Amino acid sequence: MGIASTCGWGCRGADRTHMKFDAGKPIYLAAIVAALALSCTPMYRNAPLTHFDTGAGYRLDVLDRGKDNTDSVFVCLTFSGGGTRSAAFAYGVLKALGDTPKDRAATGGGPSLLDEVDLISGVSGGAFTAVAYGLWRDGVFDGTYERRFLRRNVQWELLVNLLRPISLLRTPFVLMDRIDVAAYYYDERVFDKATYGDLLADGRRPFIVVNATDMTRRQRFEFTQDDFDLLGSDLSALPLGWAAAASSAVPLLLSPLRFRYFPGDALRGAVRQTVNVPECVGVPRRQRWAKSLLPDDGVEQESPFRIDSDAHKFLYLLDGGLADNLGLTHVLESVRHGAIKGLIEQGKINKLVVIVVDASIEPSSDLERRPSSPGLLAVGKRSSSIGLYNQSATLTELVRYALHEAFRSTKTAYKECEAAIDKACPNAVAPTLPTQYDLDTYIIDVNFRRVPDRKKREDLLRVMTTFFLPKEDIDSLIRAGHDVLIHHPEFQRLRDDLAVPTQSLP
Repeated sequence: MGIASTCGWGCRGADRTHMKFDAGKPIYLAAIVAALALSCTPMYRNAPLTHFDTGAGYRLDVLDRGKDNTDSVFVCLTFSGGGTRSAAFAYGVLKALGDTPKDRAATGGGPSLLDEVDLISGVSGGAFTAVAYGLWRDGVFDGTYERRFLRRNVQWELLVNLLRPISLLRTPFVLMDRIDVAAYYYDERVFDKATYGDLLADGRRPFIVVNATDMTRRQRFEFTQDDFDLLGSDLSALPLGWAAAASSAVPLLLSPLRFRYFPGDALRGAVRQTVNVPECVGVPRRQRWAKSLLPDDGVEQESPFRIDSDAHKFLYLLDGGLADNLGLTHVLESVRHGAIKGLIEQGKINKLVVIVVDASIEPSSDLERRPSSPGLLAVGKRSSSIGLYNQSATLTELVRYALHEAFRSTKTAYKECEAAIDKACPNAVAPTLPTQYDLDTYIIDVNFRRVPDRKKREDLLRVMTTFFLPKEDIDSLIRAGHDVLIHHPEFQRLRDDLAVPTQSLP
């Protein structure tokens, strides 16, 4: 953390009665005043929201499908964390979708399954590829993204910037934290100063969800206007690089990213609506957050709705992998409480496709061959990844059950019931299958363990989590992402159901 975090808000810790300045030395006086200004000005980049409106801002149901996209086939991609490794693996999956025509008779140049992608939820390294595609669309494949990020030594350039004192002083009267330096770097060098306003102006799907972790509540935070409403903040003004920085703010290596709460009518309106929505309808995570912003004297309040603004000035965000390294939770939330649920209930979605791109690794271990107990370093390294690994595996299985097995078993039960009623009482009317279950679902897990060649699989499972990889590793990761998706049994079932062919990666 920088000096700003030690000074707090409004220089409360300063004892001005004991400050003595030499009036004959104006240069020293100016330096001291400047230092105080620097140390007492917290860095944040978000802007206030002037008006709370659930029909405006960057939200899925505000975006248009686009001419080659249909609601009937609703495709969700989730890109896991893992630095450049996950970014390149996800990039290969995008290539595979782009190489798969929607029409069997197509000879090239027509719509592809990539045009059917409606939502991309990304974490850490995977968030960079998600944002890049949302910003540049098919232009992401022209080499720009590879030059700006995938094949660039981002790690070294970040280190150089962090070690240059001038980088911390680039903003007048504000001393930036380490994460702010990274955010400016991503903003300028990777995403060319584009903002969420640019995504909103484009107005088309896919809806890009960047995930981070709220340090205070120890839960997921997403870069959508729905979450920014509870900051009283306008997401459209935020540079995309800042979202990517928050999602990849690895603890200890980088400081948390700071955003400001903006008390006012917009924040009060968002909190009021969130806490007053029935629990069966609202998003539980967001409801807990909204209730935490209220004073301790209770939720039920008379107008005007009060926010405890003294206790809630800043929000601090860390790497999204701490809460959900797959980015899958947003999909579950949207199916249960959000925009996807609305589309399903309206009967618009016939096929729900969730492609889980998991770039997690499993370094080889010789623990079971060693007679001596592992050392402190080995124990620490292994234990730090156990929770993350098991959480990802459990979440994938949960999604598979909730969105596939449960749907299929419910449809089977209704068909059996209909057959039994028809046999026993031919004139009776059988119960109708609820709309939310009247669709086909496809859960496609894309990971290194599905690479058939043992040597290639083991090599990929050893690729380090870093923001710079050799050219050979990048090439292998891109091809693996492409090929694993193409040959996945569930993807082949989807293609058969859609009657589309697949081309190989050039």
